[in-house]
Amino acid sequence: PHDTSSEVGPPFQRDWVAHLQARFGGAAGGGVRFYALDNEIMLWNSTHRDVHPAPTSYDEAWAKAASYGAAIKQQDPAAQVTGPVTWGYCDLFGSAVDNCVQGPDRTAHGGLPFVAWYLQQVCANPLPGGARVVDYLDLHYYPQGANVSLSGDDTPATAARRLAALKELYDPAWVSQSWIADLGGDYARPRLVPRVRAWIDQYCPGTRLALTEYQWGDDDTASGAVAQAELFGIFAREGVDLATRWIAPAANSRVERAFTLFLNYDGAGAKVQGSSVAASSTNLDALGAYAFKAGARTIVLLTNKTATPQDAALTFATPPGGAWRLYGFDATQPVHAIASGTLAGSALTLAALPAMSASLLVIEAADTIFANGFD
Repeated sequence: PHDTSSEVGPPFQRDWVAHLQARFGGAAGGGVRFYALDNEIMLWNSTHRDVHPAPTSYDEAWAKAASYGAAIKQQDPAAQVTGPVTWGYCDLFGSAVDNCVQGPDRTAHGGLPFVAWYLQQVCANPLPGGARVVDYLDLHYYPQGANVSLSGDDTPATAARRLAALKELYDPAWVSQSWIADLGGDYARPRLVPRVRAWIDQYCPGTRLALTEYQWGDDDTASGAVAQAELFGIFAREGVDLATRWIAPAANSRVERAFTLFLNYDGAGAKVQGSSVAASSTNLDALGAYAFKAGARTIVLLTNKTATPQDAALTFATPPGGAWRLYGFDATQPVHAIASGTLAGSALTLAALPAMSASLLVIEAADTIFANGFD
């Protein structure tokens, strides 16, 4: 290892935090707010085999988190620390020693999945004064179906597989259309966010959840753009506190349209914000439905995941009232205003939402809304 690199430890990293504070200010004053405890630690023996040829174990992962996390917090108590920064599905359950979901390292640690055990250590080993060395459970997740992630394949079969793979994040009954299914039993059904949120609730309540790498198709895939828009709805509904796509989409690409829809849908800076509220679709494979409430504004996200236009018949549990505008994008058009009108009752039909598109219905001056049925 010393032929290629210089060894450093927590004191070096504490000095690095101090340098950043001197340059940018502390976390509480607008400086660097987040520090990740390395990257994909269970791949070190392959990605960094020159300095770490041995597979990372449960104990090594926690020992390093405890020492480095403490160094960061001692230097900047307001900093937010994320860990363990998993690489994907296998290291939710086992260490690199185990080489996937079950093995001797997991057995030696009470049979607990790695991430559950790691959370247990975070809450069992607070710093003096009660602060935790890790504030965010930090995971990476890429759907494993053929050509779904990190791919420009946008053929109908791949598009369908890509959009169906969104269910890996939340649906308890969904069996992955990838090698994950070969793991069998409960492992074949990822339900990523509910699974790890249950571990948080059981082993370290109050820990926030971050997905700091994810990707559902390359920048110029039409289905990837629709998937990205739906991901925002899923993250809000399921309780993801922080998420960062690998990587930021290229300017004027199709996937960028999903970000524009949420960050500047009217071209004048209007954003989707507020709280996620209940919404459901009677045909989720064709039309995704998500809703948000911010003051007097109600927003409904509708994703057409098919190759044909779809009518959306909306029914609101409480008549929202007020004027509405519809914005959206599809494979050929960037985000633009589509239609407008006034909603007088509890039902509204939006005709012919374009194929492979995401649409945002914005209702102004509305009362409390819980959208409970979309066709």
